[in-house]
Amino acid sequence: MGATLLVVRRMDITGARWSMRGAEAVLPLGSLYISGDWHEYWQFHLQQ
Repeated sequence: MGATLLVVRRMDITGARWSMRGAEAVLPLGSLYISGDWHEYWQFHLQQ
């Protein structure tokens, strides 16, 4: 499942409280995970 589809589905859940800003913040993280670059990104993030 693509990151965009995941966010869209979660935004459609009854009672969910997703702002556009929150959804936009999650999309790049989902893309990193799906592309297989999550571990490299997280190591970079921890070093900041």
